[in-house]
Amino acid sequence: DHSDAASTMIFDQIKHEWAWDMMDELHLRKELFPKESHNSHEIAGCVTAECARLTGLKEGTLVCYGGGDTLMNHIGNGLVYNDGRILSTIGTSSHVSSGLTFPLSDLQNRAFTYCHVLPDRWLTLIGGPNGGIVLKWLKNNILGGNYSFDEMSAIGAKAPVGSNGVRCIPYLSRSHLPLNPAAKSVYVGMGLSHGQSELVRSTMEGMVFILRKALNVLRELDVEPKSIIATG
Repeated sequence: DHSDAASTMIFDQIKHEWAWDMMDELHLRKELFPKESHNSHEIAGCVTAECARLTGLKEGTLVCYGGGDTLMNHIGNGLVYNDGRILSTIGTSSHVSSGLTFPLSDLQNRAFTYCHVLPDRWLTLIGGPNGGIVLKWLKNNILGGNYSFDEMSAIGAKAPVGSNGVRCIPYLSRSHLPLNPAAKSVYVGMGLSHGQSELVRSTMEGMVFILRKALNVLRELDVEPKSIIATG
């Protein structure tokens, strides 16, 4: 579909077709790319008898092309119109995103723009790959997998705002703000008086500050949110 094709960076987001000329310039094998791409709502086919037997879905049910996860998340949260609402998402990664009536270009490569699942619309996303995956790492690799995520939240709540001076830069999986694939994570300010509560809370606070930085970039690009929906 157009939204996923746009993430390849070799898709013409205005014409909604592959950038064939760019493929020639880069000497890419065109047979690696599907000849067609479609809008997310277009019908690709229907559930076959064999599929119905294997899945329990009703035979003949229409199957659409679908779209990228964040773009479908916008639809699920009712962000259909360009009314100033944006999404703040923490899943495996974390980012803020906004639907637009024009394709946004950021010369500093901080924002990623995709064709929207809606016609004549685009979506810009700012953030990075460090979200819930960071808490999962902390839970399994540092805390021994002994706590659920709810229990971890309760542990982190025992530390005050600011985590008693402990700071976390949660770049366990590279960084998009700034764009640096070699970026690493670090905890700063730890002492003998600090423990699990500060580790958990400072990790959460670090992730939230990345989202705040992403929000500031969105504003620099003249996209001013009127309200924010938290999702994941």
